[in-house]
Amino acid sequence: MPVGSVLSGNQQSDTTIRVECYLPDGGTLTRDESGDLVGYPTDDTDPAYIGPPPIGDEATGRDGGWWVKDKDGAFGVISSVVSGNGIDITLSRAGAEGSTTLMYAVRSHSGAVSDTNEDMPRGVFRSTVALAIPGSATPVYDWLVPQNIKL
Repeated sequence: MPVGSVLSGNQQSDTTIRVECYLPDGGTLTRDESGDLVGYPTDDTDPAYIGPPPIGDEATGRDGGWWVKDKDGAFGVISSVVSGNGIDITLSRAGAEGSTTLMYAVRSHSGAVSDTNEDMPRGVFRSTVALAIPGSATPVYDWLVPQNIKL
């Protein structure tokens, strides 16, 4: 499956981060909330769990599947807005210097795992370029892959 990736996460101000993205097959970045999405782990036995969900409505809400933590714990993403081939992210507070990590699409809400290109757990950001796969009637896109970005 084609994948897009984050090239960089740059702090624009105490509460604003600009994420620049790479889309190998071109097009522009868009938000697509169809299908199984990923979001914040809510099970405290999950190794990825870091506390109660931050502000936002997980992957389908204003945070777009992003969440953030620092030495003081998890905190909220107020908005994530596509701008060109990047995403402008507004945080609910400033992160602690040297210990802030921005995370994207790290866990599926449903826990779904699939071998098709139709319902694999994923985030909400992808390229606008539809790619054909031989033998499949369903187009695929360059989706941003799950990742952690140290700021």
